[in-house]
Amino acid sequence: MMSMTGKRRRKSAERTIVLVATTAAGLVLGGAAQAEQIVVQGNKRVDSDTIRSYVTGTASGSPEEARRNLLASGMFSDVKVSRNGASTVVSVRENNLINRVVFEGNKKIEKATLEGEVEAKARGAFSQGVVQADISVSRKSTAAPAAAPRR
Repeated sequence: MMSMTGKRRRKSAERTIVLVATTAAGLVLGGAAQAEQIVVQGNKRVDSDTIRSYVTGTASGSPEEARRNLLASGMFSDVKVSRNGASTVVSVRENNLINRVVFEGNKKIEKATLEGEVEAKARGAFSQGVVQADISVSRKSTAAPAAAPRR
């Protein structure tokens, strides 16, 4: 039979072990959560969680790969990814949106045909490169309409 003092010591030792284990687990888990913190800046329309998914979804986890993935999405005109201590900071500048696409002064080609040829779409992301390509396509279409097949 164990004395009362022995039971107290045993109980005290058990509490100490539980406290040490809990503290150690908290430090390990807290450190991992801190190391994976992603801070998003500059977004207005695109949700922060959407941006975070591009950063955490990279195979290598490199900031440069995350930057390339975000730019390739077409939603952003500028992206900067940097490390700040245990955090990853993602600064974005969103592309402007195209409100509507209008064809004016055109009498030769139907609107539906032109809409199928251009890449710019209403409520889509604005990109100067896409606009320049669309201008080129529409000029070619209106300058030289397809000749009627000869019989």
